[in-house]
Amino acid sequence: MFNVGQTYRIRMIVGGDEQQMFKCQVIEVDGPVIKIRQGDDDEQIINTASSNFVSAEPEK
Repeated sequence: MFNVGQTYRIRMIVGGDEQQMFKCQVIEVDGPVIKIRQGDDDEQIINTASSNFVSAEPEK
């Protein structure tokens, strides 16, 4: 589903029911877990199987 090096718009649920959208680059994929980078050095790990993960759309 995810390609390393590809930029995506990720939508997540934060704080209960509020949705947040952000743009990031996928730098590693391990099953449902992705490691992303926002900006120059802000790396995060996201479990796409989590109920807080809503969607990811590749940037064109």
